[in-house]
Amino acid sequence: MSVGAGPAVAVALALACAACGAGSPQVLARGVLPYGLVAEAGRVVSVELAERFELVVRPERQLTAPRRLELGPPELDLRALAVNQTTAYVGTDTGWIWEIDLATMARRRSLVVGAPVVALAANEQLLASADASGALCLRRLSDGALLQCALAPFAVGALRLDREHLWILPPADAAAPPHRWTVPALIPAPTVSEKLPAEVPWRDGVVWFIGEVLWWRRGAERRPLFAMPSSIRAVVVTGAKQLVVAAWSRQLTDPAIVVWSR
Repeated sequence: MSVGAGPAVAVALALACAACGAGSPQVLARGVLPYGLVAEAGRVVSVELAERFELVVRPERQLTAPRRLELGPPELDLRALAVNQTTAYVGTDTGWIWEIDLATMARRRSLVVGAPVVALAANEQLLASADASGALCLRRLSDGALLQCALAPFAVGALRLDREHLWILPPADAAAPPHRWTVPALIPAPTVSEKLPAEVPWRDGVVWFIGEVLWWRRGAERRPLFAMPSSIRAVVVTGAKQLVVAAWSRQLTDPAIVVWSR
């Protein structure tokens, strides 16, 4: 999923996209490095690096009017982001999780992890974290209490959390299947036959990305939607069924975050 298609292939596919009448996405940010992208509760939330790291919150109805909170210098590595209805959680390479109120854009508290944070997931009651030492931990959000920790089954690429299960996903270039654990006990659940797909449901089909290109598929029909200037890192769908796509910019003029509303 993260293997680059190469500049020549990307250009050819971009021309194919234009030929199929797809048009162009709207650019929301240029020349930045998006480190995280989440669509939740009528907002698109991202961690972006330009001259400094920022938390950027874009209301779905006004995606071009973001609110920003400075997070720190570029020497930081802020790889992990999770969002629930009211709060953003940012994981740092210094072993902390920052809790940020999305209404006031103010930092509320910091939770210590002790190792670089590589992935986060949150719902309204719980916060799950994975760190570079291989530890998976679950916290209660009401008081920050640590409920349970366990050793991850592999290097963690991403986490997903619902009311009953924590999904543990490997990095995009790894062959390991995702695991499903119960919460709050963090006990492996029975194996499920369906792998969590890289495909994202959208409209009457699914979208996914290979390198620089975003694809759409419905049944046997498939076509490219558009190409970014560099490899796509994340795709999310808003409540209004808009696609928001993030890619790391190579140049200051390159689109880094775009929205597709067709």
